[in-house]
Amino acid sequence: MLEEQAAKRKKWGHLGQFRLPTSYTPRAFAEMIAVGLVETFKGREPVEFVNLIDVTQAHGLTLYRLSSHYIELTDNIGNRTQRMIREMLEPGFDAAEAKARHSAEVAAVLGDFQISGLVELGQPFNCLRLRCDPRSKTASIEPFSARSTRPQDYPERLATTSELLEYVAAILNSGPIADLGDPFSVLTYPWIKFIARFLDKRGIDLGRIQVNNADPEEWNFINTEFDYEIEGNK
Repeated sequence: MLEEQAAKRKKWGHLGQFRLPTSYTPRAFAEMIAVGLVETFKGREPVEFVNLIDVTQAHGLTLYRLSSHYIELTDNIGNRTQRMIREMLEPGFDAAEAKARHSAEVAAVLGDFQISGLVELGQPFNCLRLRCDPRSKTASIEPFSARSTRPQDYPERLATTSELLEYVAAILNSGPIADLGDPFSVLTYPWIKFIARFLDKRGIDLGRIQVNNADPEEWNFINTEFDYEIEGNK
């Protein structure tokens, strides 16, 4: 299939993820995302996209998790947080001095940007609309509810990674019964692999979502079982 052959020539990565213990407040989590948003995009064209947040378990800890197709964003947030944690573990750590230095670093990153927004965790999977506009020096984090589990309700028919992530939240929050409308109204190979996996397993593994390194709003989906089945039927 020509579409799949073209996809194989591109370089793909996975969603970036940032995790933070829930001992931090949702406000602190939102502030970290906001700083990372400005740090990542303040020298670029205006950007708007959708990311996911949820609460997950790892290594015996309960964690907030941000999943993003802009891996630079999650890397920037994660690297800053790791530096803070390493500093806290050093002998002679001075909390007051570290807090003042961190505040100065954040102020330097934000400059005269105006930041607004918050994080809400009212559902198992939650959508965030992130915006950064260097022209107006504004950035925002806007929580919202996913619109539908019906592909035809999305303007781009799930062609963008932002719409896919919103759709993932809608499906995962819908419980055991989801109105999928006419899922095969989206006849792209990545989408067929995605919906085939969901219908087979009644679940979605975020690790199977791939993102085009050159264009984060282009996505693919790993479903090798389906690939083998298609190849075998040729």
